[in-house]
Amino acid sequence: MVVTESWIKKEFIKFNSLYFDGKLPMPIIKLSHARTQLGALAYKNEWLLGRRIRCFDYTIKLSTYYDMTERQAQNILIHEMIHYYIAYFRIRDSRPHGVKFQKMASDLNRKYGWEIKAIEVAKDWKVAEYYRKKEEQKSPRQYLVLALKVNSGKYYFCNISPKAYAKLEKEYLHRKEILQYGWYTTQDSYFKGMPICRTLRGRKVSEEMYKRMTKEMTVYKKK
Repeated sequence: MVVTESWIKKEFIKFNSLYFDGKLPMPIIKLSHARTQLGALAYKNEWLLGRRIRCFDYTIKLSTYYDMTERQAQNILIHEMIHYYIAYFRIRDSRPHGVKFQKMASDLNRKYGWEIKAIEVAKDWKVAEYYRKKEEQKSPRQYLVLALKVNSGKYYFCNISPKAYAKLEKEYLHRKEILQYGWYTTQDSYFKGMPICRTLRGRKVSEEMYKRMTKEMTVYKKK
């Protein structure tokens, strides 16, 4: 399922009654298309002479990027409702997912069989059809790859921001620790999940993979 505002409101009313004694006013409900932030609570603060006097416009957002099971969506919604409860009643906690949050989540998990987590990773979740088709229509992404062999005999691929090219060439790549390096461009999806870096951070690969992939990539020539 892909969450909707009406579904969120219906489930909010149900969970508010079951787990929060009906004490939470209906927040503003919004949808997002975030990939990593599956849910979010936001609100505004009113200050007077450096002191917060009230919070308002409480808003709960859930992402429509994934085709979730109802159970997954419910866990995310309850997660955000715990944040809402803590914020609304101004309960002090050690951090956003601190002791109070962890206790409330743990109690709900233990008593009612939920799987509420401090951080939910959607790595293997199914992408909603709309976003999947949108991604398929895009041209393949071009990656700037720095291939390295270091003096320990290990091989690395780094997915580099083009803006960092000159700095790395000037400041890092002539150090004695680096035995060999080369710049390449590729559209290989292997690099899709790698962070785009401005420093020498990369993924260790085997010598065989290093040699095979550098042959398949295009040598980068700075314009």
